[in-house]
Amino acid sequence: NWQPRAVHGSANDFTNLFTLVDTAGAPTNAVYTQNLDAIADIENWMRTFALEHALGNWDSFGFRNQQNMYAYKPERGRWTMLIWDINIIFGGGTRGTPVGPVGDNLLEVNAADIPLGKVYGAPRFLRCYWHAIQEIANDLMEPATVAAPPVRLHYPLSPIAYPLPPWPAASPSTSSTS
Repeated sequence: NWQPRAVHGSANDFTNLFTLVDTAGAPTNAVYTQNLDAIADIENWMRTFALEHALGNWDSFGFRNQQNMYAYKPERGRWTMLIWDINIIFGGGTRGTPVGPVGDNLLEVNAADIPLGKVYGAPRFLRCYWHAIQEIANDLMEPATVAAPPVRLHYPLSPIAYPLPPWPAASPSTSSTS
């Protein structure tokens, strides 16, 4: 489902999307990564896919089910991915085997999506993916980070929780009570 949003001109103009699909599905020759990276922010894509895999969100594009992701192309920018709908990891799924925390294939992708398989198969793009997995494992999933209480920050579009380190212990109060 590639429903256009914020359309300028015709809602039936899929030129940029077709260019993206054609470029991703092109033969993997010497200029494949250069051509795809010119129109898609592949580092963003691979970091997004790595996070989805690390969280076990198999119901997303770049993983098992190939959905629940926004692909966004600014007028003068490259395609980026925005995560959408992660209810599966909170027990909201109705089909498919849950993805566990150990022993799973961190490179699982829907085999029917041949262009995305090419993206995962390109060494430069795969390095971006593994770098993101390493960052997730060594930073975001560190026990001290995971155990920290979330602090809710509000932005115009949605609330996002960021774990922050615990506050230092407070000094003893010097006030007296009657």
